[in-house]
Order: sequence, then structure tokens, then C-alpha cells
Amino acid sequence: MYKQALYGWTDYPFEELGDIPYQKAPVRAIKIDGYDRDKYVSGICGGRRVLLKLGYVYKRPGRVQEILSYSHKAAEALGFLKGLDDA
Repeated sequence: MYKQALYGWTDYPFEELGDIPYQKAPVRAIKIDGYDRDKYVSGICGGRRVLLKLGYVYKRPGRVQEILSYSHKAAEALGFLKGLDDA
């Protein structure tokens, strides 16, 4: 489907993983395998398929606004040229 996956970390709260919306969630590893060419990515986190904004995927473990997130150019460079609905 895509050239390769993008690996990173996120602290985004996923209800499907038992997190409470708008409260701190644990920092988890995430494997991104889809990109909508705008701002949303899909991937596997905690063994579940999830959807979130690329800005919540970080290059190393950390929390939002404390650490760098991946850029759109990074996602495109890895071959995420199809949209999430194009698969």
C-alpha cells in the first residue's frame, strides 16, 4: 500500500484504549501507515487502529507542545501519497 511506515510516539487520548477525553493519556508508540495529505493519519497504537492529527505524532517520547511532531513533508517523503480513502 505505502512505501514504508512512520514510527513515533503520541500522548493523544484514545477512548478505544480506555483513555478519558481531554485528560492526559500515556505516551505510547504508534506506527503510522496512512495519511490524508492534509492533517490526519491512521495507524496502529496499543494494538488498535486509530485516527489522529499528524501534529500529535512525535519523533521521540514526550507530550504535546514539549517535543517536535512530524511534519507533513516527512509523511509525504515516506510515500504516504495515497489518501486514507484511496486504499
